[in-house]
Amino acid sequence: MVEKEIALINKQLESLVAKNFDLEAWKSHTIIFLERIFGKESSKVRMIKELNYNYSSWSLRDANWNTLAFRKRKKKTKKYGRCSKKK
Repeated sequence: MVEKEIALINKQLESLVAKNFDLEAWKSHTIIFLERIFGKESSKVRMIKELNYNYSSWSLRDANWNTLAFRKRKKKTKKYGRCSKKK
């Protein structure tokens, strides 16, 4: 049983460096594992729940803005159809 729990934690740690990392999804999965191992009132679980992105970094803020702008364009394209340029 201990080996399985260690493997799950290691898998979560490895996913931190994934290119398409999603903090909220990672937190959800990690909280489930840690609650099962350490209990719901564990300080480890509380610390994971309190994790948030720090937008004080310019590169992170810029990267997030580009993602949000892309999503908005994608929604508009779906809603209104593709726009073609008139000549």
